[in-house]
Amino acid sequence: MISQARALTDDALASAGGAPTSQAGAASWVNAKRKLKRHDAMLDLVNASGLLQCLAGIVGPLRAARNSQLAYRFPGERTSSDADGIASNWHTDWHIDGFTKSDHSETFETAYDFTVLLGVFLSDNLNENAGNFTVFPGAHATMQDYFRTHGAAELMRNGFGHPQETMGLKNPLQVTARAGDVLIAHPSLPHTTAPNVTQDTRRVVFFRMVSSRRAKAHGKADLFERLCNIWTEWPRVQQIVDSCDFLPRDNECEVDPTDGSIPGALLDINFTHQGDEKHCQSDQSVRRRRRWNRV
Repeated sequence: MISQARALTDDALASAGGAPTSQAGAASWVNAKRKLKRHDAMLDLVNASGLLQCLAGIVGPLRAARNSQLAYRFPGERTSSDADGIASNWHTDWHIDGFTKSDHSETFETAYDFTVLLGVFLSDNLNENAGNFTVFPGAHATMQDYFRTHGAAELMRNGFGHPQETMGLKNPLQVTARAGDVLIAHPSLPHTTAPNVTQDTRRVVFFRMVSSRRAKAHGKADLFERLCNIWTEWPRVQQIVDSCDFLPRDNECEVDPTDGSIPGALLDINFTHQGDEKHCQSDQSVRRRRRWNRV
C-alpha cells in the first residue's frame, strides 16, 4: 500500500519535471499533486488500511477520507545563508491548519474546520533538519488559551504574527519516522517545517479528518467552541487529561493504550513491518509505542 502510493506520487513528480527549481516548475508540481488528491491509492491509506478503526479509540468514529494533501519537502527547502544552512529562528513561522491563505481562509467564515490531522509517511524521515514535520509539544493547550483570551479576530486580520509573538513558542520537536508510520496531531497544535539540508526528500500524505459525530454546522460558532475547548471532539483523550491533571505538563502519563484510551498526540502505524508491541485488530500490521507523550 505504501509502496504503491509512493510509486504513484514519484511518477507524478517525474512527469512534472522533477523537484521544482522555478516558478513554472512549482506550478507544474502543484497541478500534478492536485490530480492525486482524490486518487484511490491515496485515500486507501486511511480508508482501506484499518487506520480508521484504530483511531476510533482515540477520537471516536471519523468520516472516511475524501481528500489528501501530498507534501514533499525537497533538498534545500527552507535553508538559509548560514554556514550550516539553518537559520536560528527557522521555527518561529509556525501556524495551525485551516487559517492560512493556502487553506483559502481569508476570513473566519472560510476557515477550514476539521477534527484531526493525519500524516502517512511514504518514505523514511529519520534525521533532523531533513524537512521534518515540526511541532511544539503541549502548545495546542497554549493555542486554546490564546483563543480564549484574544478570540480569532486578530489572527484573521493580521495572520499568525500576533499569536507567534504573543505565545513565544520554543523547543520545537522535529518528528522522525519510517515509511508507513502515521502521525496524529490535534488541529490546534502549532507546527512548521524544518529546513532540509540533506539530499533526501521528505514524503508525507496528509489527511484532515472530521468526526462522524459532528452535526451540520450553522455558521462558525461551533468552530470557535472547539478552538476554546480543544478536546470537544476527542472525548477519550479528555478523560485521560482529566485523570492526569495532577501531573506536570512535561511528565508522561503511564496509561496502557490497548484499552483505547490513548493520551498521546502520536501513534505509530506501520503498514510494512510487524512490530514488537501490541497490535490493532486489522488486516495490516500495526506497531504501537508503549510510552506516550503527555498531552
